[in-house]
Amino acid sequence: MSEVSELEELLAAISEVRVAVYGDFALDVYWELADDGEHSLETALPVRLVAAERCAPGGAGNVAANLAALGAAEVHAIGPAGDDAHGRRLREDLAGRGVDVAGLKPPQPGWVTPAYAKPMWAGRETQRFDFGTRQRLGEEHIERLAARVAETAERCDALVLNQQIEPGALPAAMARRLSVLAAERPEVAFLADTRRVMDDLSGIPRQRNAASFGAGLDTPQIEALALEAAGGDLLFVTLGANGILVVENDRARHVAAVPVADPIDPVGAGDTTSAALAGARAAGAEGHLAARLATLAAAVTVRKLQQTGTASPREILALARGLE
Repeated sequence: MSEVSELEELLAAISEVRVAVYGDFALDVYWELADDGEHSLETALPVRLVAAERCAPGGAGNVAANLAALGAAEVHAIGPAGDDAHGRRLREDLAGRGVDVAGLKPPQPGWVTPAYAKPMWAGRETQRFDFGTRQRLGEEHIERLAARVAETAERCDALVLNQQIEPGALPAAMARRLSVLAAERPEVAFLADTRRVMDDLSGIPRQRNAASFGAGLDTPQIEALALEAAGGDLLFVTLGANGILVVENDRARHVAAVPVADPIDPVGAGDTTSAALAGARAAGAEGHLAARLATLAAAVTVRKLQQTGTASPREILALARGLE
């Protein structure tokens, strides 16, 4: 069977899976700035005109958006999100993509939805402004969220855990509860993508960036460390332009990246990778095939400049056919 045929079968299987995403749901806000020569009368400082604003789901929201773009039968979003303007816009965007947003609720009144405002000047991103990234969940919030995740997992084939903020929606207490849930529900394909190595997440397949093993390491060094870190579990290590290292059944396998010419924008590529890995695993794919789908999906999204892009089956298959 050709690779394209294999991918066609996998994508068809993904169209029948149900996936839940839990974690730090955020909104990416892009401000296109312009300078019309105006200065503030009060301060004499130059005024920057926001000529256009566009928004897209970020963090766990981008994972959910990518799963929807892949064609998953159901995508459920679960996590803390406020009733503020950013939260409303995030829910509207995800709902418009077919994502179930009933699980996106404020844990308490006044909760601020995480948002990343990115001023764009002359086509380049400038200093970012962050909203809601220093809030902490209380024990009672964790209990409610854990119950919501467990209830949703009963009707899903996969559960993705996404950490964008420290500690965000995945403090140690929540990680321990989700580890218990993974042990209780072995039929659910779990995948955790976290910004830091979390010892409290046990028995859950991971997605890690190569940088988490240390700076300046080559692929053989990362492979040795990954084999030790996996501890017998499934582990995907993203290597950027060098592809993905898959550690499965105590063996490492390298899946090469798809060559992509400049210009590229890597923002959100890790989320695209998470979505493809989770969707593929929910469909029963082995690690190397899941990683191949992820490299193709990421190659599609990095060519979508100044946006947190997604990859559709049509785009992925067109890219795969062009590589034959």
